[in-house]
Amino acid sequence: MYTSNCIICGEVINSISYNIKFCSQRCKYINYRRKYEEKRKIQGFTDIENECQYCGKKYITNNKKMKYCSLECGRKSRINRSNIRNKIVRKQGKIKMRFEILKRDNFKCHYCGRTPSIDNTVILVVDHINPKKNNGSNDIENLITSCYECNSGKSDVLLNNLCQETTTKAIKIQQSKIFPIL
Repeated sequence: MYTSNCIICGEVINSISYNIKFCSQRCKYINYRRKYEEKRKIQGFTDIENECQYCGKKYITNNKKMKYCSLECGRKSRINRSNIRNKIVRKQGKIKMRFEILKRDNFKCHYCGRTPSIDNTVILVVDHINPKKNNGSNDIENLITSCYECNSGKSDVLLNNLCQETTTKAIKIQQSKIFPIL
């Protein structure tokens, strides 16, 4: 068993090998950093203080072209930029698809028949026939034009169920008129 002192912090090191110079990885890194700084001073490099374009932290570098304080910030920045591009492309696709559905349905509410050309208070929206809550898709076949009022009234009810409920209620009302309950 050999005993020595750490050359950075002076802590006592008990080890099997006689050439251990550091008590921890941190002290080893501090030593490496000191040697690196000395070498740079000899070569005449100057440090530049930059601000990270992603997180805004100040950092010191000798590379004028360096824009980010770490690889992680650079990676996040690239991911963020690609997400923004993808969102713009998706939004343009949704707007085009919405217009195609409105055009297919002659810019008329499928439920009440109102149209903005006659009543300028009508706001048309695209509605899911089979609601997304019930695993409805965004396919053109599952989308129809409706006015804002009808769409908010329909909510997430399946169109077929809604029609069935209203017809059964109407039949019950007619039956109660013909055969009154005593």
